[in-house]
Amino acid sequence: MSDAALILHSAFASRRRQNAKPTDALLVDVESQLRAYFARRLERFDLPLLFEGTELRVAAWRAVASLGFGELVSYAD
Repeated sequence: MSDAALILHSAFASRRRQNAKPTDALLVDVESQLRAYFARRLERFDLPLLFEGTELRVAAWRAVASLGFGELVSYAD
């Protein structure tokens, strides 16, 4: 889901909804980047994300978003 400028929420749809095509330009870009990622043609997403939540949750999401492709870290790191 987007507000046309930022990604607000994401969820994978059931198979019944796979034929639905996004019309919002941002969601079209999201679909394109996801397809490229799963086809192993994209290693880093370039999408405007809105992180909302507690300070801890936002910090965790930002940390995960900053990881490089294939990078592995533990909680201890």
